[in-house]
Amino acid sequence: MKKAVALTLVLALILCISAFPVSAADTDRSVPQGYYIIGTMNDWQIREDYRILSYDGKTYRFPLYMTPDDAFKIVYSSDGITPDAGRVYPQGDENAFNQESRIITESGTYVFAFRPACDGGKGYADDGMIYHASEKEIWYYDCIICEGYYSANTCYLHGDEPATEPGYYIVGTMNDWKPKKYYQVKDWYGHYRSVYPITLRRGDIFKIAYSEDGETVTRLYPEGEGNAYNEDETRIYYDGQEMIVYFFPNADADEDEYYDYSLKGIHYGMISVYDCSMWDCLTPLEIPAKPHAGGVYRDAFKAAYPECADDAFLDYEELYIHRDKNGGADWVCVWASNYQYDGDHFFTVIGNRTFYQYGYRGNPFLTHFGVYDVKENRFYDPALCGSDGFNAANYADFDRVMDEYTTIDHNSCGRLLGDIDRDDEISVIDATLIQRCEVKQSDWQEDDEINLYDFIKRYAPEPAYYSDFNGDGERDILDATCIQRYLVGASYPKYR
Repeated sequence: MKKAVALTLVLALILCISAFPVSAADTDRSVPQGYYIIGTMNDWQIREDYRILSYDGKTYRFPLYMTPDDAFKIVYSSDGITPDAGRVYPQGDENAFNQESRIITESGTYVFAFRPACDGGKGYADDGMIYHASEKEIWYYDCIICEGYYSANTCYLHGDEPATEPGYYIVGTMNDWKPKKYYQVKDWYGHYRSVYPITLRRGDIFKIAYSEDGETVTRLYPEGEGNAYNEDETRIYYDGQEMIVYFFPNADADEDEYYDYSLKGIHYGMISVYDCSMWDCLTPLEIPAKPHAGGVYRDAFKAAYPECADDAFLDYEELYIHRDKNGGADWVCVWASNYQYDGDHFFTVIGNRTFYQYGYRGNPFLTHFGVYDVKENRFYDPALCGSDGFNAANYADFDRVMDEYTTIDHNSCGRLLGDIDRDDEISVIDATLIQRCEVKQSDWQEDDEINLYDFIKRYAPEPAYYSDFNGDGERDILDATCIQRYLVGASYPKYR
């Protein structure tokens, strides 16, 4: 059983952090070269205990305890003393994370990711999937993202409640070396581990204590002075790190069987820990990049949606302004978000583009895309299929504009109907591929069929296939014909 628990732990860790090849340069703390956090929490000075590590050399993830008054940047240093010129993220004086606009509104441990390429995370691997930044979160200056957070009481009930029963307890600087109920260590299938994750700050040290009455410490593990965990060697890498603590009362832990997160061996054969702060109990926190501040009709939007008017969180952009025959603006394709993740899923079709993505609470538009009628001074949500009075026929070139501008770069998680070769446009190649499939010269793609779960909200009739360009529920030669007609100027077929 003991070995089985160990193997389970190792497998979980492999899935979380070891899927990528480990670069010695990114994990070796014996050399000074590397990326460091500098900020209000360390007087903007490079310090070893604020160095961040990577397991793939591309994305650096780290938990960091922050208050609303804290701000930070990432810098690279070749000597571990001064930042290298030109390798400060983000560049500039007044744009540290949480400095120019108050993003962090409550104290807690936040989990960040950092990309030195400053590519906004486009195309990076996470949990076996390839994400574009706009599909998951928005990156601050394309280099830093806050992926999640938990305050002291988010996941587990932290507290100062005294211990009430005999047993093992974690005692240390975080609880005045006294047994507390929250810090109890229990036997799980023949293996002792902490009941809840333990938050460790820089400078925290601890031991395991046994108490016969839940109040008085009877024995400490290990006994003696100067040998508490994190005291003789620095083992905790990040401030506010959440650790699951494993305990071996007989000091018989086998390093070949049990993983120790510190990579420095089992502490006196008694204590082993692993970090869970970057993977467990996180509440999504989607932070906007530096918001778009422009837009001819931004004030009209803020007046129409006062709940989204806070410029610190509002990201508003006018993607296209359509003009009438006299040159005057008549309607505008806009993109807007306040980045409040809802957790729901939905499927809909706007123009000829499918949307299958997460919902956002409080956003004015379901898919982030809206239409502003300049003459009516009114905004519409085309994803609601006319339930708010919107009629696409009243807006010239609407379908083509939406297909051209509601791209993956603007948070579209779907694809165009009829786009067989997945190049995000309708072309003669798509018509040719449909023809080949129809005469069985080629096979339909495995992902061509649209299968949606029952819990997904449906805001539009559901096409059966992505190749079903004319919306009749079938994929056949008629779809190729309609594509060819569309390419010479015909309108999109309307779904039945």
